[in-house]
Amino acid sequence: MVKTRRAQLQAVLSIASFGTTIPRIWWKQDTTLVLTVAGWKAHFQAWATHAKNCPLSLHFVALESVATTHWQHVEAKAEHGFNAVSYCLNFVNDRKCKYALRQVFPTMPTRGFKKWQEATLHAVATFRTVGSLRTAAETHVVLKQLTSAYLAVAHESFDHIESYLSREEFQALEKSCRHCRASA
Repeated sequence: MVKTRRAQLQAVLSIASFGTTIPRIWWKQDTTLVLTVAGWKAHFQAWATHAKNCPLSLHFVALESVATTHWQHVEAKAEHGFNAVSYCLNFVNDRKCKYALRQVFPTMPTRGFKKWQEATLHAVATFRTVGSLRTAAETHVVLKQLTSAYLAVAHESFDHIESYLSREEFQALEKSCRHCRASA
């Protein structure tokens, strides 16, 4: 116990030289810092791959701000689909779903768009992926900041993932986590 505590304290002192902080919850004995940061990085890379496969340019901040009343219709349409009978029987539901999808996909054409089902399925899957990325980012403020910053600009271009992962803040966090593991 004393040996472990001493190693933790030495790690805290050495982390100060990297200029990053480690949250208290990371100092629990059952927490693995390297796996926590690596888990976020894996979520981030999986989300970026998912975003690249998007049928249209998707605005992620708008995706998270779709009203709950409208999102229910989007999920229902993802499950049941768009067809003539559904359109006649559930006109309001279709309209709410399409309104929400137009917010999420700002480049969607106003007339003649035929890929509603693909866009709906992709929006629902992306919503869950963004949610898991946000959850993984909750462990450290640097991860939260990187996630929020990237989601805000990702609809413009998805090619910036490597530049975000090579940012000084993230590199310092990764290095400090590896150092904590080595000294523990």
